[in-house]
Amino acid sequence: MGPPKLLDLLGGSGAPRDVGARTWGLLNGVDNSEVMEARSVPTQISIEDSYMGLQHFEDVKKQLQLLATSLIKRMRIDLVDDEDSDDAKENDGPRWIAHPRTLRLSTRRRSLKNADGSRDYSYANGRISRSGPVPNYMFALTESAEAVAEKVVDDCLVSMFRKLHPDKAFGELSLINVAVTNMVESAGEDKQSSGRDIEKMFKRQGSIAGTAVETIHRNNQMKEKFPSGDPSDANVTTIRVDDTAWEESDEEDVPSTQLCAICGSYIPLFAFRAHALYHAAPD
Repeated sequence: MGPPKLLDLLGGSGAPRDVGARTWGLLNGVDNSEVMEARSVPTQISIEDSYMGLQHFEDVKKQLQLLATSLIKRMRIDLVDDEDSDDAKENDGPRWIAHPRTLRLSTRRRSLKNADGSRDYSYANGRISRSGPVPNYMFALTESAEAVAEKVVDDCLVSMFRKLHPDKAFGELSLINVAVTNMVESAGEDKQSSGRDIEKMFKRQGSIAGTAVETIHRNNQMKEKFPSGDPSDANVTTIRVDDTAWEESDEEDVPSTQLCAICGSYIPLFAFRAHALYHAAPD
């Protein structure tokens, strides 16, 4: 079976012109297309089912409810990050790593019967689609998938179906597909993300800065506890510059310095908070 025969079997309205050659190449391990880097999120998520023939609207609506429920559950699996990878102590909970912008409904009618009762089948037999914006409540994680799906069906999918099939007698449907497309990745730390998560960045900066201030406070307590000794068990050592070494200096006040646990430099106490924020800033 060569490319011409495959073209006869798979070709038709809407099929690529080279579907025969491409299919033959894939069957024989020939693929010259460029290998692209894998994406962290899918380009689209779709759920579909095939039928022997749906003819009544109530049956169609039941199937739309089932498909929409499965779609939302799959979105929550593929597009929701349940783990907080940030070093902050507080867990922000699950968040969406991508937001689809387009909701799409596709249907396909069964082929008409031939004189002998058989039906002709084509890979691209009359599939039609209708798209619209994704409603914001599809991203609500506090409601069950079934409850969200019911709203999607009533507000969006039923209207799309009516526009695809304005006649009450829409014939026999052999396929229904519900999908979300046009993914927009949310801000995050991944290379493919559209930007950094500003909220997490400031939380991390505040956490590190707060730790630095707490360390300074603890170190001052250690100095009061050991006025004449060196608190060797302290996490950060405070060093007072020897006054005798600066007798010829014009400065009146000799600043205390703090050892930075990250870079090992001695930083004046008045600048230590800003220095901690410098380390907390993203590269």
